[in-house]
Amino acid sequence: MDYSNALTVFDVGLHFMQGLGFKGPQVCMETSKLAGDSLLLTYDSETAGRQVEVSYLRAQRGRPAAIVVFIVANSGKRFSVEDWLAVNGKANAIEFSTLNNPGLSESLFIERFCHDFMEICDQKLRDILTGTVWQDVPIDWKGYR
Repeated sequence: MDYSNALTVFDVGLHFMQGLGFKGPQVCMETSKLAGDSLLLTYDSETAGRQVEVSYLRAQRGRPAAIVVFIVANSGKRFSVEDWLAVNGKANAIEFSTLNNPGLSESLFIERFCHDFMEICDQKLRDILTGTVWQDVPIDWKGYR
């Protein structure tokens, strides 16, 4: 699958990560029997000891397009931003899937995500991303466990 357009939109929309001390992204493609093909962008901050992993899965295999974001500490601890938002009472702050809006274009879906993610990073996630604090967040297995 050609993800070049999606990569361009992510590159512009997530450029703010540099202002938070992150380098990148490192970009690769992943394939999973369960989820299909995905684009993975990884941002690293050596000074903060943090990594941000952004996976984009196009609509495929009967599933809507989706974005999954993990924050990873050098200690190996990690949490999904979606779970973090739910734990902190902001479950609907970012649209991670086109499930409720299947007619949304790929570019607009990614642009909206990047805008909302930037707002969360500038406010609530800033201390975690800059390495000042860490918050343990339980994994919501959504019935898969």
